[in-house]
Amino acid sequence: DISFSLLKQKIEDLFKINTINFWPYKLCDLRPAYGLIFEEYIIEYDFWGYGDLDLIYGDLSKFLTPDILQNHDIISFQSKHLHGPFSLYKNTPFINDLFKRCEYFQNIFQDKNYLSFDEFGSQNFHVEPQQKIHELNNDTIRIIALKAAANNELRLYLKHDCIQMIY
Repeated sequence: DISFSLLKQKIEDLFKINTINFWPYKLCDLRPAYGLIFEEYIIEYDFWGYGDLDLIYGDLSKFLTPDILQNHDIISFQSKHLHGPFSLYKNTPFINDLFKRCEYFQNIFQDKNYLSFDEFGSQNFHVEPQQKIHELNNDTIRIIALKAAANNELRLYLKHDCIQMIY
Protein backbone atom coordinates (compact mmCIF):
# COMPACT_ATOMS: atom_id res chain seq x y z
CA ASP A 1 0.00 0.00 0.00
CA ILE A 2 1.55 3.28 -1.13
CA SER A 3 0.13 6.70 -1.84
CA PHE A 4 0.43 8.19 -5.30
CA SER A 5 2.64 10.99 -3.99
CA LEU A 6 5.03 8.51 -2.30
CA LEU A 7 5.15 6.39 -5.45
CA LYS A 8 5.97 9.46 -7.52
CA GLN A 9 8.78 10.31 -5.10
CA LYS A 10 10.14 6.78 -5.35
CA ILE A 11 10.10 7.03 -9.16
CA GLU A 12 11.83 10.43 -9.05
CA ASP A 13 14.56 9.08 -6.77
CA LEU A 14 15.08 5.91 -8.80
CA PHE A 15 15.14 7.41 -12.29
CA LYS A 16 16.21 11.00 -11.55
CA ILE A 17 13.16 12.46 -13.29
CA ASN A 18 10.49 15.01 -12.47
CA THR A 19 6.99 13.61 -11.90
CA ILE A 20 5.25 16.91 -11.18
CA ASN A 21 2.91 16.44 -14.19
CA PHE A 22 2.19 12.78 -13.47
CA TRP A 23 -1.35 11.52 -13.42
CA PRO A 24 -2.23 7.90 -12.48
CA TYR A 25 -2.64 6.62 -16.06
CA LYS A 26 0.92 7.74 -16.81
CA LEU A 27 2.07 4.78 -14.71
CA CYS A 28 1.28 2.59 -17.74
CA ASP A 29 4.39 3.95 -19.47
CA LEU A 30 6.43 2.79 -16.49
CA ARG A 31 5.07 -0.77 -16.46
CA PRO A 32 8.22 -2.27 -18.06
CA ALA A 33 10.20 -0.77 -15.15
CA TYR A 34 8.04 -2.27 -12.40
CA GLY A 35 10.66 -4.96 -11.83
CA LEU A 36 12.98 -2.22 -10.52
CA ILE A 37 10.36 0.06 -9.01
CA PHE A 38 8.91 -2.74 -6.88
CA GLU A 39 12.00 -4.96 -6.57
CA GLU A 40 11.79 -5.20 -2.78
CA TYR A 41 8.31 -6.74 -3.10
CA ILE A 42 9.08 -9.26 -5.85
CA ILE A 43 12.50 -10.51 -4.78
CA GLU A 44 11.22 -14.01 -3.95
CA TYR A 45 9.13 -14.44 -7.11
CA ASP A 46 10.08 -16.00 -10.45
CA PHE A 47 7.88 -13.61 -12.45
CA TRP A 48 6.27 -10.22 -12.06
CA GLY A 49 3.74 -8.57 -14.30
CA TYR A 50 0.88 -6.20 -14.72
CA GLY A 51 -2.71 -6.32 -15.80
CA ASP A 52 -5.63 -4.00 -16.27
CA LEU A 53 -8.38 -3.79 -13.69
CA ASP A 54 -11.14 -4.38 -16.23
CA LEU A 55 -10.03 -7.90 -17.17
CA ILE A 56 -11.48 -11.24 -16.23
CA TYR A 57 -8.56 -13.65 -16.07
CA GLY A 58 -10.13 -17.04 -15.47
CA ASP A 59 -7.92 -20.02 -14.74
CA LEU A 60 -4.48 -18.72 -15.71
CA SER A 61 -2.89 -22.14 -15.15
CA LYS A 62 -4.63 -23.30 -18.35
CA PHE A 63 -2.53 -20.74 -20.25
CA LEU A 64 0.53 -20.32 -18.04
CA THR A 65 1.64 -23.93 -18.10
CA PRO A 66 4.90 -25.02 -16.45
CA ASP A 67 6.38 -25.43 -19.96
CA ILE A 68 5.54 -21.84 -20.94
CA LEU A 69 6.84 -20.46 -17.64
CA GLN A 70 10.06 -22.46 -17.80
CA ASN A 71 10.85 -21.69 -21.44
CA HIS A 72 9.99 -17.99 -21.76
CA ASP A 73 11.28 -14.74 -20.31
CA ILE A 74 8.40 -12.48 -21.31
CA ILE A 75 4.87 -13.74 -21.77
CA SER A 76 2.12 -11.82 -23.49
CA PHE A 77 -1.16 -12.97 -24.95
CA GLN A 78 -1.04 -11.05 -28.22
CA SER A 79 0.71 -12.36 -31.30
CA LYS A 80 2.61 -9.24 -32.43
CA HIS A 81 3.29 -7.14 -29.38
CA LEU A 82 3.57 -7.07 -25.63
CA HIS A 83 0.09 -6.57 -24.31
CA GLY A 84 -0.35 -3.65 -21.92
CA PRO A 85 -3.45 -5.16 -20.31
CA PHE A 86 -1.54 -8.31 -19.27
CA SER A 87 2.14 -9.24 -19.52
CA LEU A 88 4.53 -11.26 -17.37
CA TYR A 89 8.28 -10.77 -17.05
CA LYS A 90 10.82 -13.22 -15.64
CA ASN A 91 12.29 -11.70 -12.50
CA THR A 92 15.93 -11.47 -13.56
CA PRO A 93 18.31 -8.49 -13.65
CA PHE A 94 18.51 -8.68 -17.46
CA ILE A 95 14.73 -8.61 -17.95
CA ASN A 96 14.17 -6.03 -15.21
CA ASP A 97 16.67 -3.68 -16.89
CA LEU A 98 15.49 -4.33 -20.45
CA PHE A 99 13.55 -1.04 -20.69
CA LYS A 100 16.85 0.84 -20.27
CA ARG A 101 17.76 -0.11 -23.84
CA CYS A 102 15.65 2.87 -24.76
CA GLU A 103 18.33 5.54 -24.40
CA TYR A 104 15.70 8.20 -23.66
CA PHE A 105 13.46 6.22 -21.31
CA GLN A 106 13.75 9.01 -18.72
CA ASN A 107 12.25 11.47 -21.20
CA ILE A 108 9.40 9.06 -21.90
CA PHE A 109 8.85 8.45 -18.20
CA GLN A 110 8.65 12.12 -17.29
CA ASP A 111 6.61 13.28 -20.28
CA LYS A 112 3.17 14.32 -19.04
CA ASN A 113 1.47 12.38 -21.85
CA TYR A 114 0.98 8.64 -22.02
CA LEU A 115 3.33 7.52 -24.82
CA SER A 116 2.47 3.82 -24.96
CA PHE A 117 5.96 2.68 -23.95
CA ASP A 118 4.40 -0.48 -22.46
CA GLU A 119 2.88 -1.44 -25.82
CA PHE A 120 3.15 0.26 -29.21
CA GLY A 121 5.12 3.49 -28.89
CA SER A 122 5.16 5.82 -31.86
CA GLN A 123 5.69 3.15 -34.50
CA ASN A 124 3.46 0.97 -36.60
CA PHE A 125 1.33 -1.35 -34.50
CA HIS A 126 2.15 -4.45 -36.57
CA VAL A 127 5.74 -5.55 -36.95
CA GLU A 128 5.97 -8.48 -39.30
CA PRO A 129 8.87 -10.97 -38.95
CA GLN A 130 10.26 -10.00 -42.36
CA GLN A 131 10.52 -6.34 -41.42
CA LYS A 132 13.90 -4.91 -40.59
CA ILE A 133 13.27 -4.76 -36.87
CA HIS A 134 16.78 -3.53 -36.14
CA GLU A 135 16.00 -0.34 -38.06
CA LEU A 136 13.13 0.57 -35.72
CA ASN A 137 13.58 2.96 -32.80
CA ASN A 138 13.70 1.58 -29.26
CA ASP A 139 10.81 3.80 -28.19
CA THR A 140 8.73 0.96 -26.81
CA ILE A 141 9.32 -2.20 -24.79
CA ARG A 142 7.76 -4.13 -27.70
CA ILE A 143 10.56 -3.17 -30.10
CA ILE A 144 13.24 -3.66 -27.44
CA ALA A 145 11.93 -7.16 -26.62
CA LEU A 146 11.52 -8.14 -30.28
CA LYS A 147 15.10 -7.07 -31.01
CA ALA A 148 16.43 -8.95 -27.99
CA ALA A 149 14.50 -12.08 -29.04
CA ALA A 150 15.86 -11.77 -32.61
CA ASN A 151 19.36 -11.68 -31.07
CA ASN A 152 18.57 -14.77 -28.94
CA GLU A 153 18.96 -12.74 -25.74
CA LEU A 154 15.51 -13.63 -24.44
CA ARG A 155 12.61 -15.94 -25.16
CA LEU A 156 9.27 -14.32 -25.97
CA TYR A 157 5.89 -15.95 -25.74
CA LEU A 158 3.56 -13.99 -27.98
CA LYS A 159 0.39 -15.89 -28.73
CA HIS A 160 -3.14 -14.58 -29.06
CA ASP A 161 -4.68 -16.53 -26.17
CA CYS A 162 -7.33 -14.07 -25.16
CA ILE A 163 -10.81 -12.97 -26.09
CA GLN A 164 -11.08 -9.25 -26.43
CA MET A 165 -14.44 -7.54 -26.29
CA ILE A 166 -14.74 -3.80 -26.61
CA TYR A 167 -18.00 -2.15 -25.74
